[in-house]
Amino acid sequence: MEVTYRLCDKSDRQKVADFHIPNHLEVSVRNEFERKVQTDDLPADFPGLFSDELFAKDTTIIAEKDGRIVGCIGLEAKTADQCYINNFSTDKNVRKQGIGSKLMEMVLKVASEQGYKKAYLITLPDVMLDACRLYERFGFIKTAVKKGNAFMIATYEKDL
Repeated sequence: MEVTYRLCDKSDRQKVADFHIPNHLEVSVRNEFERKVQTDDLPADFPGLFSDELFAKDTTIIAEKDGRIVGCIGLEAKTADQCYINNFSTDKNVRKQGIGSKLMEMVLKVASEQGYKKAYLITLPDVMLDACRLYERFGFIKTAVKKGNAFMIATYEKDL
């Protein structure tokens, strides 16, 4: 069956959270200590997934196949002309099929249409290597790396 893409509304928040959180943990942890740190940080890292009000302020796009979410990506206002890309993940069973690239393409188009001039995202470069390669393919440049609680944290940015 074909993959379809659509903008989410507030009623999709729990479905997106139920999809994104386990997918994020699967690719971002290497041991139980890292799992604990990541799990404890989830509300701070992904606040829109824990609040209907915050989720409604963001733009979230999902990919669906056979009636289930197989990918998601979010866009959050940072300033009047800068946005933050968040909540980006794809189901491990559909990776390397272009779904992540399509989601990134769509969210960057929406960001540009909404008048943003720069997009930022944060990732874990030591464990999310495929994601970093995708960001770089889309023209994101790594602008900072810092040590977090258990991980190195990289900031990427892109002019729109």
